[in-house]
Amino acid sequence: MEIDDRKKNKKINIVKLPKFLGNYITNLHQQTDIGEVDISDNGNIKFRIYDKSGIGIPLEYNVKQISKNNSDMYVLSNTQILSSIEGEIDSELVVTPIINKKYIEFKKQNAYKVPSTTAIIDSTTEKIRLEKIGNLREMDYLARKRKQMLIDKKRERLDKTEAMNIVFNAFEKYESWTVRDLADFTGQPTAFVQEIVNEICNVDKKEHKSLYTLKNEYK
Repeated sequence: MEIDDRKKNKKINIVKLPKFLGNYITNLHQQTDIGEVDISDNGNIKFRIYDKSGIGIPLEYNVKQISKNNSDMYVLSNTQILSSIEGEIDSELVVTPIINKKYIEFKKQNAYKVPSTTAIIDSTTEKIRLEKIGNLREMDYLARKRKQMLIDKKRERLDKTEAMNIVFNAFEKYESWTVRDLADFTGQPTAFVQEIVNEICNVDKKEHKSLYTLKNEYK
């Protein structure tokens, strides 16, 4: 198959979008204004979309520009008889939603809930080796052992938006949390969780100095 490389010196920016935003834009008619971009004097980029669907999609986003100069990465289009280089990737624009009340409401409305199911398993016919626990002391020992294994396991830091979503889910279960318990619940490094709660929470400075609750604008 031949490759047409006449546009190989053309510079192209690629955009990485959240899945829900990508689906929204894909379903719009072509040649439609989707929003506006604001670039501040210090180079910060904000993107605001026009919600023409009325589905309550988040409207405000941060845009981070990542340079791809000299990366030798190209955009390629294919047909049955010819492949064409559309240009060289000059930079990548990563679009992430601004965490505000509208975004939180959208996530709550579209949260995926896994239905709970109960199944009866016959270990003999299924040939499954089940763990036998003799008494409460053994149960306590196994629980502490598993907890220690989780603590010892290296925690991989998620994208901040993903981590904040998990934190918001935690506050839907309980109104107040300690940073340590949130770190265990989210599986994120304690310092990272502390950074998040400092941004979206208030600390109880009276009776419970170590407990955090969501700020009113995030409830």
